[in-house]
Amino acid sequence: MTNHQNHIGRKSILHTTLKNLAKYFIGFGVLFFCAVAMQAQPTFLAATSGFATSGNTVTVSHTVGSSANRIMLVGVSTRNRFINVTAVGDITDNCAYNSIPMVYHGTEQSDNDAITYIFYLVDPPTGTANVVVTFTSNLGGNNAGVVGIVTYANVDPLDPVGTYASSAGLITSPSLSVVSEINQEVFDVIEVNNQNITAAGAGQTSRWNINSGGNVRGAGSTKAGSASSTTMTWTIAGSARWSMSGVAIKAISVSDLEVSKSVNISTPYAGQTIAFTVTATNFGPDVANSVYVNDLLPSGYTYTSHTASTGTYSGGTGFWNIGILNNGSSETLTINAVVKSSGIYLNSATINGNVDDSFPGNNTASVTVTICQAGGTVPLFNN
Repeated sequence: MTNHQNHIGRKSILHTTLKNLAKYFIGFGVLFFCAVAMQAQPTFLAATSGFATSGNTVTVSHTVGSSANRIMLVGVSTRNRFINVTAVGDITDNCAYNSIPMVYHGTEQSDNDAITYIFYLVDPPTGTANVVVTFTSNLGGNNAGVVGIVTYANVDPLDPVGTYASSAGLITSPSLSVVSEINQEVFDVIEVNNQNITAAGAGQTSRWNINSGGNVRGAGSTKAGSASSTTMTWTIAGSARWSMSGVAIKAISVSDLEVSKSVNISTPYAGQTIAFTVTATNFGPDVANSVYVNDLLPSGYTYTSHTASTGTYSGGTGFWNIGILNNGSSETLTINAVVKSSGIYLNSATINGNVDDSFPGNNTASVTVTICQAGGTVPLFNN
């Protein structure tokens, strides 16, 4: 049986079945359904909130679970009080979780009467700790600070959030449009001056709604993203100045990464140079980021050289750094090695990436050789 046949035999039945189903659906024009069903979605973990009417900080305890690929978002609502931030994307300890500074993502204000901020932290540590938001001046009853926190899992750690969006006005129906996609979640925060926030909009889940006892009302919500954009709305008791900030939370990519492996001579003699070919493939549906393959030659070989179609490979560590691997694309690595007279000859490769891998059963491939003659001389008859 050839190496290629061995490789096909190792594929899981589930893998093959679902690919055949995909071909069936293509014939009926509903490939879109299959792609959507396979896409990941950010998973809500927890929400907490609090407020302060004195001092210059708001402190809120929050518990972060152990789910993978986490993000924490903090929404701040206030009136006539400010947080010392500079450029969007800067890291600031004026909003910190467990003393870890967070990323400032944007702010909106309506005539100083309604101000909102968004901050975030990728991969917050698990456990219970405080989020502390620090203002430039002391808070008061009519100038309180409201802070809400949400945590999500299954978020792309390299590109976790979309473009910051904001709006402000003096009407009874606050509204905000946020750029989004169907496999994302949208998070928004609102501040209303001296009018109660009575309800979140259709499809939104209210995560907090606080009346500070003075002029400041603050609330936050989340909603499943729509293609192109998602509209976030609130109902308030009467006409008042309001501010809204929002952002889409991006899911980690879903991809089927596969590695296959072959050797050009399966029955070499000791001392002969052979070539292993490693192929990394992304069957999609998403682009795979930070893809890499581990293929360190075992003791039965001496590494001599390699050729990679992309990225870099180290014979000393066996690490092939591919980087971005697009849907439907493949990259190859050829490793040249001299066969030793003894040692381990089973050579394995494993592929990984910054993705939710839908078929992990094809992430490892192996190939071995059989020495046809001991010693360092060419045999009389090659197989």
